[in-house]
Amino acid sequence: LVYMQQKGWMSWMLESAVSVVYAVGFMQMTPQLFLNYKYKSVDHLPWKALIYKALNTFIDDLFAFVIKMPGLHRLSVFR
Repeated sequence: LVYMQQKGWMSWMLESAVSVVYAVGFMQMTPQLFLNYKYKSVDHLPWKALIYKALNTFIDDLFAFVIKMPGLHRLSVFR
């Protein structure tokens, strides 16, 4: 963020705050993934629910790349 061209200090502060929020959200999610894998505590989904969630995720990811938005927000969609 230091080397990127900004419109002003407020723009820099806002983009820095957004980057911190996205990074903290990702870091908070990561330990749960390891715990679920270690203890095998996640139940299996029925096929209909799995297909619905997979289709919903695919559509969300597709729109994240089609719609014009900032790069950090685009990456945060994958959380």
